Amino acid sequence: MTLATVARAIGRESVHHSRWSDLSTRDRAALVVGTAAEITLTAIAAADLYRRPASQVQGLKALWWPALAIQPAGPLLYLLAGRRPDEHETRRGRARRP
Repeated sequence: MTLATVARAIGRESVHHSRWSDLSTRDRAALVVGTAAEITLTAIAAADLYRRPASQVQGLKALWWPALAIQPAGPLLYLLAGRRPDEHETRRGRARRP
């Protein structure tokens, strides 16, 4: 199934592909900020996953690596639900309660 076939099926005869030069300044800024946020979140999640012992990761570390490639949900999911609190967080009272 081609993109044109899908476009006809949903009632759009042509699909518009924007070039960078076609975007407004606001759209360009939003795209740059969104891209920077995704790269930053992915880098933070990957660094944490690399450094964190397997005993402090919910599930298998090997399964989290490909999950980080699913943007933007993978890094967010790992940072919010894929980590177990370490000893320092527990002692300082920052650990989430079950």
